[in-house]
Amino acid sequence: MSIASSRQSGRGRGGLSSIRFAGLLVAGLTSLCATVAGVRAEDAIKIGVITSRTGVFALYGTAGEQGIRLAADEINKSGGIKGKQIELMLADTNSKPEDAGRLFREQTAQGAFLVIGAVASAESAAASTLAKENKVPFFTTGGYGRFLTEDAGHRYFFRLAMNVRGFYTPLARELAKKPLRKYCTINNDYEFARDLNRSTLAVIREGAPDVSVLDGCEFWVPLGTTDFASYITAIMSKGPEVVLFSGLVGPSARAFLAQAKSFGLFKIVLGAHASMGNPANAAGVREKDIPGNIFTAGDYPYPPVDTPSNMAFFKSYKERWNAMPMSESAAGYTTMKFVAKAIEKAGKLDREAFIMAAEGLDIESPAAGRITVRPFDHQSTQGVWTGNLAWDAKDDRAGMSNIGFVESAEFLPSAEEVAKLRSSPTK
Repeated sequence: MSIASSRQSGRGRGGLSSIRFAGLLVAGLTSLCATVAGVRAEDAIKIGVITSRTGVFALYGTAGEQGIRLAADEINKSGGIKGKQIELMLADTNSKPEDAGRLFREQTAQGAFLVIGAVASAESAAASTLAKENKVPFFTTGGYGRFLTEDAGHRYFFRLAMNVRGFYTPLARELAKKPLRKYCTINNDYEFARDLNRSTLAVIREGAPDVSVLDGCEFWVPLGTTDFASYITAIMSKGPEVVLFSGLVGPSARAFLAQAKSFGLFKIVLGAHASMGNPANAAGVREKDIPGNIFTAGDYPYPPVDTPSNMAFFKSYKERWNAMPMSESAAGYTTMKFVAKAIEKAGKLDREAFIMAAEGLDIESPAAGRITVRPFDHQSTQGVWTGNLAWDAKDDRAGMSNIGFVESAEFLPSAEEVAKLRSSPTK
């Protein structure tokens, strides 16, 4: 597998011989880049990969890219796609939507057949807009925002990863069954978290209309915030029964959990985080910081799901990257395998034929098993695991206990609901 990298240009000093030497060098390098293991560039299928490799979402993006690269390696070693090798064009968005858009344009201009984004929701949205304008398929492995396949969904956007509805719907329905009505919320301040918080409360109120967020107990903190002492003190002074903190991600989630435990917050209230069961969200959480009453969910749980496909993936990923896979790793791996299967089915490198082949196509996901891309919204039928945040002693990391699996039919919108969302004048 070849990996296209950014080119550097500049002017050297010297006479004609230097220019001739530079010309020969460029020619040689061009020949080298065009041929990898005997495969010429024109015989390769270029797949763009934009990744949040640095910036606030680096942990998530890196895991997604590693999953993509592992799958591409496996496909190439097994003969490629219809005899053609996959050439991944890798680029870093620095976790910025504007860079995601710029890189999408660059990669498609450089011949990418389609683009995969190991990026979060805002970056996915930026690339999705351009995918629609340019009629180039785009897949996200880390953008969970429901709007991506609903309000803003279109023919050229795909998601093998889970819709965020899978995280908050089961959690909200369980919370609604409890005789707890006084809530406080604290989240990172970005659009995905705001939509997540609104949607979670809306589902809770479907089952418990009298649930309320206490006055002055809705907090929004910048991404990357790690000092929560003043917020926790304020929350405890309000006397809530439940604290929702689903929109805290990365270092913020870990810091809040540890400090809340030290303050004794979760001795007096129930905690709920819609995706603390996702390995990246719980990365770095220490055993001593985990209280016994945090209800959560995740789409790649620990301890790992003990099935042949997941154990094979787990082993291969760990050997390749010397790290344990995360949700984004599995999503990236599954997405790349799906892309290859859809191209094979289409029978030719044609984007419209590819989309027709991809709609309704199924694929084996490492942990979730057989999933299908729904033809009307291009959202996969990936399900979710729910449980309590707990320590996974075997793998020496945070995981879940009392795990149950929820099928996607329990939380994904119907074709009619998606059509209504896409036609709404307020979308």
